[in-house]
Amino acid sequence: MHRSSVQALAELPREERNLAYLHLLHPDIGPRYPDRDFIAREIVGHLRIAAGRLPEDPDQTLLVYTAAPGSPEEKAVQAMARG
Repeated sequence: MHRSSVQALAELPREERNLAYLHLLHPDIGPRYPDRDFIAREIVGHLRIAAGRLPEDPDQTLLVYTAAPGSPEEKAVQAMARG
């Protein structure tokens, strides 16, 4: 991560400093990656593991409810829900 990226991350509100959230939902971060679909699947896999360990975690619910309808993020979340 470049110094400017770290600075940009530090400038975000604390509740938005979640790399999964930023990669999947931030309009400027996820699209920078040519292998975004692969990274999204990896993130979803880790979220599925976390959901199994911490099913009452409200931060996971936030991700589900903020995915834009019809977006790749929504499809990834739906795939996660199907198991």
